[in-house]
Amino acid sequence: MDKKSEIIKRSYHLMHLYGYNGTSVKKITDAAEIPKGSFYNYFQNKEEYAKCVIEHFRHKESIFYTFEEDELTSAEQISLFFKNQIKYFKKKNYKYGCFVGNLTQEMADVSPVLAKTAEDFHQFVAGQLEQSLIRGVESGEFVLPVDAKKLSNFLINAWQGTLLRMKSNQDDQVLDDYLEILKRILS
Repeated sequence: MDKKSEIIKRSYHLMHLYGYNGTSVKKITDAAEIPKGSFYNYFQNKEEYAKCVIEHFRHKESIFYTFEEDELTSAEQISLFFKNQIKYFKKKNYKYGCFVGNLTQEMADVSPVLAKTAEDFHQFVAGQLEQSLIRGVESGEFVLPVDAKKLSNFLINAWQGTLLRMKSNQDDQVLDDYLEILKRILS
């Protein structure tokens, strides 16, 4: 693992929990166990750090593996993707939400760089869902009520809203409701 990735893995949880404005460079470097000045050897500033964290999730984390599991049906791929996310949120006592969603809500209005990076991430996830939905339709597994692209974007939008509600009520009822509706759509 390169040093930049190591710094991200050891510190991103702070920004995930406390937000962009609630996380100082000093907190990041303390968590990564590097001198504060070394941060600037890897990132121009905190904005670039946040952008790199989003890109790390898109390219290096294994949260998208379910879409590569060919032995799963499309409905199983999609359901397992969301179930894995739910398992993570339960483990974190419903406090974290989606890193990219949280950052979007906090910074998209003030940072065009982070807004674009977050939107690219959301489009990537929607694209993964869309491809799985298309495979499901083509295989005859299910018939969609709307176009796969629109549905994939809706699923991401609804998921982000679900995670906001999860954080505010600190339980899994909204997550269970999301999965129930998802199951109905994909049957």
